[in-house]
Amino acid sequence: MHPPRLAIAGLVHETVTFLPEETPPARFAAAAVRGDDIVAGFRGSNTVFGGFIDSCDRHGSAMVPIVAVDVPPSGPVSDTAFEQFADEIVDGLAATAGLDGVLLHLHGAMATHLRQDPDSELLRRIRERLGAQLPLALALDLHANIAPETCRLADLVCGFHHSPHTDMAATGRRAGDLLHRLLAGEIAPV
Repeated sequence: MHPPRLAIAGLVHETVTFLPEETPPARFAAAAVRGDDIVAGFRGSNTVFGGFIDSCDRHGSAMVPIVAVDVPPSGPVSDTAFEQFADEIVDGLAATAGLDGVLLHLHGAMATHLRQDPDSELLRRIRERLGAQLPLALALDLHANIAPETCRLADLVCGFHHSPHTDMAATGRRAGDLLHRLLAGEIAPV
């Protein structure tokens, strides 16, 4: 049996809806890390992506890093920015043959002018393109607004436990370790 091939991706933004200024695509583009730069840049860090990488390393999994975007809290996200990076994630996942699972980091409290729950929208798009059978583990911030649809679309949902967020890597590791257990048939989340 081959080692699991797990995609790593994320689109993270905590939206402050009462701020008048929109968060533009350029802010997301400046924060985007792609491909192998994700592994090189986040390995050993106290970030969710660092936790994903640590879990994959410990389990001997092959990592397929797509794009990692983490923008600090600010006003509503430009719908153009959401579309651009949602498409990049979904297209990147769909273009990768032989994936065994997905490790996805979202904040859980993103909003655009047109969408109150773009996080669930991204999960819907992933499921539409890749199907409901591909295991997906989701890591969320402590301040996430977790919609029932988010739980329906993800196989595993893990959130931070601490504020200040001292357990970001631990949350990524927990999501990764649970995904490995799901793939090994040790757990059957509901």
